Amino acid sequence: MKKMGNNIIDSELPSDILLQILLLLQPFSKLFTCRLVSKNWNKCISSFKFDSNLFITQISRCRRRSRNRLHCVDLNPNRSEGVNLVGSFKLHPSWSPSSTGIVNICNGLLCILNGKRVAILNPMTNEYMELPSRTEYQSSVYGLGYSPKTKQYKVARHSFKNDELFVEILAFGTSLADQDGNQNEVQSQWRHVVSISTTYKMHRHGTYFNGAIYWVGEGERSDSSAKNVYVLRRLNVTNEKFEELWLPEIGSIWKHTSYCGVFNGKLYLSHYVTADSMYHVLMMNGKGLWETPFFISIPRFYKGSTRLESNHFQLIKPWKKGKILCLFYSFLLVLFDTKSGKLEKLDYVEEEVKKSFRICHMDSIHFGSLPNILAGK
Repeated sequence: MKKMGNNIIDSELPSDILLQILLLLQPFSKLFTCRLVSKNWNKCISSFKFDSNLFITQISRCRRRSRNRLHCVDLNPNRSEGVNLVGSFKLHPSWSPSSTGIVNICNGLLCILNGKRVAILNPMTNEYMELPSRTEYQSSVYGLGYSPKTKQYKVARHSFKNDELFVEILAFGTSLADQDGNQNEVQSQWRHVVSISTTYKMHRHGTYFNGAIYWVGEGERSDSSAKNVYVLRRLNVTNEKFEELWLPEIGSIWKHTSYCGVFNGKLYLSHYVTADSMYHVLMMNGKGLWETPFFISIPRFYKGSTRLESNHFQLIKPWKKGKILCLFYSFLLVLFDTKSGKLEKLDYVEEEVKKSFRICHMDSIHFGSLPNILAGK
């Protein structure tokens, strides 16, 4: 009887079938180790494109065994279970689970925040890079972005102190020439861009979309009689130029309910308007213009003590039969029927998913060295 070779799986199984087996047998955090088995496994896993149904949810605070973890969930309307937990990524013990949160996601990399500590995390390898921090600011909002032209990642920070706005950018992979003319890579540092004396306020961290980072905020507009008008502040990651996109004046917006996100390939903004007691959702078209908004009411079936209208509303993904999977106050998953305007509660959500605080679309994966990825190498 002949002895089977070590590469029998490589020689007999097509790469797509091999990958499906690996995904069933191993949580995603183990794929990095599986690449070491053989050249075929490495090629198969490295070329894997993430399913659009996979999302990263924020750290759970409620269950001891879930502490210091991010969760990967499968949101698939074509499966009977609908929403289920696929795997988890454990964070370093030094990151306190009670105060760690996701800033935003960009090309599969997470920007996370713990108090005033900020880091970039690759959930596929559990490798993270902590950024230099400053403690003199009263508050800061961040955003991780990517330049398709230079293939470089950058983090922008808006900080507030004594009614003044300080804007800084940290570009990864910067280098300086030594006395002999040789290029030496240096540690990335925050670079001051501009200081503005303003009443401009931003309540949330940035959202990355198509080469730019967007922050939603409120401020005074010179050509408007309204005291506070909501605006999107956009940063072009490549040339580091800012632009302000003022939103239509629609009446009083409940503070802290404005949320900027990406849904089905479009940038959108949602906020709760007190005049009609509904969430207004505006989508931006390819020309940078706002489309006609649609409206979503507070679900009547909700019986909890938390006031949903005092928090943000998030579109997650398209569902079956023209419905949209949505998230109220980061814990209540519902289906919105775009034809009837009715809301349907999801009853088949696992406990781990219910306890999450934010959901981000996992659109790609990286297995290389994090410093090299961030520097565009």
